[in-house]
Amino acid sequence: MQSSLGHSPFEMLFGRQPRTLLDMLSEQWEDTEEEIKDLLTYTRDLRENLHTVWEEAHIALREAQHKHKQIYDTHSAVRTLAVGDKALVLLISTENKLLA
Repeated sequence: MQSSLGHSPFEMLFGRQPRTLLDMLSEQWEDTEEEIKDLLTYTRDLRENLHTVWEEAHIALREAQHKHKQIYDTHSAVRTLAVGDKALVLLISTENKLLA
């Protein structure tokens, strides 16, 4: 699970948790089978799952960004310059291809 999204990247792409080897083995041992859905039901459920996951991830990402901004703001200071103060100016040269 990614901490800022609240969901794994696999779940964000496919709308479900991945089936691992242990999941498949436990299904064999327990003789449990998933119900077979028709295409329309599967597509509708997948669409709803993806929509729900994306909404939750969007909310979690917004909260994580707000939290990181608050942490950054506690360690930053507002700098004000008055007329006559000395300041260092960075002039970027376009001759360097990496900086262009």
